[in-house]
Amino acid sequence: MGVLLRAAGALRGACGPWTPRLGPRRPSRSALMAGHVQAPARQDRKARSTWPGGARPWEEAEHPAKKARGGQDADADADAEPRRKLPKRKVVLLLAYSGKGYHGMQRNVGSSQFRTIEDDLVSALVRSGCIPENHGEDMRKMSFQRCARTDKMTPMGLSLQSATVVCSSVAHVSPWPGPRPSPSQLGCLVAVPSGSCPARQSVWGRSAFLCSQQGAFSSPACLCGLWHCGHLQSQGVSAAGQVVSLKVWLIDDILEKINSHLPSHIRILGLKRVTGGFNSKNRCDARTYLYMLPTFAFAHKDRDVQDESYRLSPEALQQVNRLLACYQGTHNFHNFTSQKGPREPSARRFVLEMYCEEPFEREGLEFAVIKVKGQSFMTHQIRKMVGLLVAIVKGYAPESVLERSWGEAKVHVPKAPGLGLVLERVHFEKYNQRFGTDGLHEPLDWAQEEARATAFKEQHIFPSIVRTERLERSMAQWLSTLPAHDFSASATAAGTGTKVPSPPEGSEGGGDTD
Repeated sequence: MGVLLRAAGALRGACGPWTPRLGPRRPSRSALMAGHVQAPARQDRKARSTWPGGARPWEEAEHPAKKARGGQDADADADAEPRRKLPKRKVVLLLAYSGKGYHGMQRNVGSSQFRTIEDDLVSALVRSGCIPENHGEDMRKMSFQRCARTDKMTPMGLSLQSATVVCSSVAHVSPWPGPRPSPSQLGCLVAVPSGSCPARQSVWGRSAFLCSQQGAFSSPACLCGLWHCGHLQSQGVSAAGQVVSLKVWLIDDILEKINSHLPSHIRILGLKRVTGGFNSKNRCDARTYLYMLPTFAFAHKDRDVQDESYRLSPEALQQVNRLLACYQGTHNFHNFTSQKGPREPSARRFVLEMYCEEPFEREGLEFAVIKVKGQSFMTHQIRKMVGLLVAIVKGYAPESVLERSWGEAKVHVPKAPGLGLVLERVHFEKYNQRFGTDGLHEPLDWAQEEARATAFKEQHIFPSIVRTERLERSMAQWLSTLPAHDFSASATAAGTGTKVPSPPEGSEGGGDTD
């Protein structure tokens, strides 16, 4: 007890004597409840503080606003916050495009030199607000998958045509298809030395060609062949029913906004919700392609290579359909691609149907459309199927070569130009059977979009094919190479083990690839 008293005395001596605080007495609780006395205003704790300025050092007057990420104000991200919380949904887009001027469908990230369809598509998706910008840089983030890869027709748009030469200069080249080119248009020339004429092997034989510019032919030389490399406009495979699957934000008026950022020759025709794990390539059961070509390609070899007055007779159309029917079923198509060997199981492909429709005229020239439906197609397969058909109908190859091409022997099958190849539609029959009638998902049959797809073909794809054929004469130039093919020689060489030069392959595709 004495210790406490001494401590209290010491504290009183340090702090001074205690003095009571003067002021009005606090009213009692009963008086406040009765309403006779008004409650005094509560004084702020900071105002009662004895610290200079009325605020304690650890209490700031107001806290500074937090800065947003990247140094931007929080108000700048206020509009993006609702979209950031909006979940992305798996959808499929029905895509139609004309491939002229593009290097195929598939995007090559980091290669701005070669423009593709997906470059314009992804740009439109980002600009319309369907996907974040970083998804455009890495398409895996949006689970992007295409149904079929429509590749470019030929690398660098290069067309080869041959002419016989027996003299010393370029001026005497004969015959030369079309108007004689000027020296500036001639491009590069490839001379074949005497004794190694590619016609005795194959038009596409990989002989030791001597490349040179046109000036190298100013002096007399004995040549057995001359090749002209004409640089044509790039013509990729077009599509009227390509389907891609991806995850997007389902914004309002999504189709209109995407199409507003696309050129007129690329259009999104439809959009449908699909299951979360949907993959357009793996779920696709079959693909239908069409090949549009001028009917003079079926004229007999004795006629002019480009006889525009030729009209396909009902008897000739019947012969064409009879030969096309031979492709139906399962066959070994290793001779119709450059990627498969004769004993690879994946070289066996199933063709459901293949036929030629009635011919029609465009700009004074008669055309026909060949349609083929199959489970999947290898690179160049459809173009070589058409090429062999044309060779048989024109009389350059016997019908027996068709059966022989499915065997293990190597047969050099000519490859038709890629100009008229169009992906018409893709099929999801098994998916429709499982999910199309469950009440939650729509069937992927695109019946309502059929009219728009047909209108797009008539407005963009078919006119582009007709104009390009008129301008570049790709079919006529290719037909002029058919006489150099020796189908019997290639089969004999393959049977005896002699290696026959194969055609130079580029990045073009006749359809889907594994």
